[in-house]
Order: sequence, then structure tokens, then C-alpha cells
Amino acid sequence: MVIVRLATGNLPTDWVIPSRRTADGSSETQSVDLLVALGKVNLSNGKINEAIRYFQRAADIARSTMQDWKHACAIFDLAKAYVIRNNYAKAEALYIEARDTMSRTGDKHQLGHILTALGDVYLFLNDYAKAEASYVEARQVLDLLPNQECGAYNTIQLGMLYRRTNECDKAEALCKEARDTFVRLRSVQGALHATLALGHVYLRQGEYQKAEAAYAEAHGVFTRTSDIQCLISSALGLGHVYRLCDEYAKAETMYNKTLPTLIQLGNKRFTGIVLLGLAEIKEKQMQSAEAEHHLKDAITVFNEFGWEDGLPECDMQIKSLYKRIKPRAEEGEVRELE
Repeated sequence: MVIVRLATGNLPTDWVIPSRRTADGSSETQSVDLLVALGKVNLSNGKINEAIRYFQRAADIARSTMQDWKHACAIFDLAKAYVIRNNYAKAEALYIEARDTMSRTGDKHQLGHILTALGDVYLFLNDYAKAEASYVEARQVLDLLPNQECGAYNTIQLGMLYRRTNECDKAEALCKEARDTFVRLRSVQGALHATLALGHVYLRQGEYQKAEAAYAEAHGVFTRTSDIQCLISSALGLGHVYRLCDEYAKAETMYNKTLPTLIQLGNKRFTGIVLLGLAEIKEKQMQSAEAEHHLKDAITVFNEFGWEDGLPECDMQIKSLYKRIKPRAEEGEVRELE
């Protein structure tokens, strides 16, 4: 899964948004700031539709008042909301617009973040060549900055690309490089993101004990933060590890923790993956009726999301179930998701 840092439920205390209109037209700037702030609050609370409306309005005002930097930032936040909704085509178009707009401002810091996010979208779209090109371009930009923390986050994402292409030695080396950078910078949050990424690499390598330790460490901290995406990612990773180690009760608990939030966020792709994980557990437990229930729900979700050639980030058991239910969807089997 892509790594997104969200605002807390309250407006950040360093955002001061005056309400008084000034002669230089700064009220438009203030309204953009307020709309973006409200969008981030709604995004952190899982209210994606509301967040999209606020970000879109902020982007429209910033564009009409020729505030390139604020326009690019609002478009960037809007794209993140569409990523959560798995609307990758829309997110790609928005990130490209944000990239082109931010390039005109000379802000290399924000440009690097946008290029990394665009790489994440290409990774979701399984376009590995474009993903690598965007990550490398981001790294070249970020390497020019004194803030090494930004470059370390990009390094993690480049590692996730190599994990996807089964170049796990490269992936592990990059994630450890990022973790060492964060530790040197005393960035606890950054080190946790690198630890979570290492969990994904170890899971792909079949090193389940290492994966469990990494996921558990990350999950224990992310439960106390507002980082919904990383919390879900760590819980889902633990669910996969427990399932693959035949610890079905633990796996089911972790999957059931993530499912309501994924449904609320409208993240159909990962909702479907969780349902396949639950179905696989029930099949192993010889509970055919419950397994079939989850499979039918998964068919419904993937029908809404769209069927892919496969699920390249998943293990063979999940891939096998996905391949098995795809013909049933093509035959028109669908029902209301409960």
C-alpha cells in the first residue's frame, strides 16, 4: 500500500486563518487555506466525498486568483483523496497537473513530494517503468535539498517498486538505507514508515517472523497516531502473516479490524483483498458457507472497482482465489455487499 500522512481531527494550531478582507486580496488566500484545512480534517476522519469537495473548491479559487503554489498543493491533496478511492486515472491526471504547476514555482521540496506520489500511482497501475522514472526524478530533485528526510521517504517508495518486481534484495537495501537515515535524523515517524516497508519486503520474501516483528512494531505506534493509511497497512500485513502461518484466529481479528475502515474510506481494492483473505481462512477451516459468503462479497467489490490481470503485491493464495472468482464475475454474479 501507498504511505499518506493525514492531519489530525482538529485544525493544526500553526494554521492561523484570519477572516478580515485586506486590500491586497489576501482573503482569497485565507479562504484557500481554510478550505484545504477542512479538506484535510475530513480526509483524516474518512469523509472522502466531503474532503474532495473542499480540495476542489480550494483548487478552483487558487487557480482563478493565479496562486500557483496553493493551486498545486490543493490539487496534490485532491489527488490523494482519489488514490484512497482507488481512482488512479483521476489521481494521475491531478498529480501531473500539480507537478507542472509546482514546477513553475521553483519549490523543489513540494515538487519532489508530487513526483513521488505520481510514482506511487504508476505503481498501483502496474506501470513499473513510469513509476521508476518518477521516483528517480523525485530523488534527483530531493537530493538537492538539505532536508534528507524528504529523500528518505522517496527511497522507501523506490524500495516498494523493487519489492513489486521481486527484486527484494534491492528493496530491502533501500528500506534499510531509509531507516538508517531517519534514525540519524532522529525521525521516529520516518523510521516507523521504513520499518513498515521492511515488513512488506519480508512478507514477499517469506520471512514471516521478521515480517511479523516489523508489522507489530509499526502497528503498535500507528494505533496512537492519525496515520490511517499506515495503521491499515500494518494491520493488513499482520493479517497476511498470521494467515500464512496458519494462525487463523489472529489473522481474522486483524482483517476484521481493517474491513470497516476500508469500506468507510471507499477503498474497494483493499476491501476486496481483505475479503479474499477471510475467504481463504474459512476454506482452510472447512467452513464452506462462510467462505462462499466472503467470496461473493469480494466479487461484488471487484466488480465495482474493476478487474485487473492479477494482484501483484499479494501472496499466491490470495492470487489463486482472485483468479478463481474472476470467471464468476464475468458470468454476471453479483450481490449487494453487506
